[in-house]
Amino acid sequence: MAHGHATRELGAERALAFGRKPLLQPYIQDGPYEYRFGVNFAFSGATASGDAETTPINLAAQISQFLRFKMDTDQQSREQGWSPYDIKLPTKDVFENALYILEFGGNDVINAAVQGQDRLYIIGYVIPTAIKVITVGARTLYESGARRFLFFATPNAGCSTVIVTVFGDTAELDGMGCVKFVNEYN
Repeated sequence: MAHGHATRELGAERALAFGRKPLLQPYIQDGPYEYRFGVNFAFSGATASGDAETTPINLAAQISQFLRFKMDTDQQSREQGWSPYDIKLPTKDVFENALYILEFGGNDVINAAVQGQDRLYIIGYVIPTAIKVITVGARTLYESGARRFLFFATPNAGCSTVIVTVFGDTAELDGMGCVKFVNEYN
């Protein structure tokens, strides 16, 4: 694999190599897309917190979109001949057997660091708040039928492009060129 940024093309090759499933289509788009194998509710820059100044999409909004998609899919699957989209929608077993993936607050930490919040605030408020919101979100998904979850921790936020751009000239960097003080939150 080449070094550098991951691309959708690499993801497609990997998806084909591991199970021959297509990439998940983003939910926020127009048109009759292929949703039988799942849906991607990810949004670049989304946070766990509901800070509308930082990003308009947060975890609660993503889960709300999912619940609406699930409800609409269920309703439309009961209506015979409703539209040409029906062959592109997931069946009930897809929702029941899906893997629900939640990342722990990487953008919350990045946003707090960029806004100049101190270490104690990030560790004492931002991270615990993100964990609480993610817990509530997972519970909401569980109550709607989700049973398989993958939770993964914040990636090294000090390696994000935003953090390196904002602090790279003034902060101490580690051997990988990442901002050390931000990675201490992980």
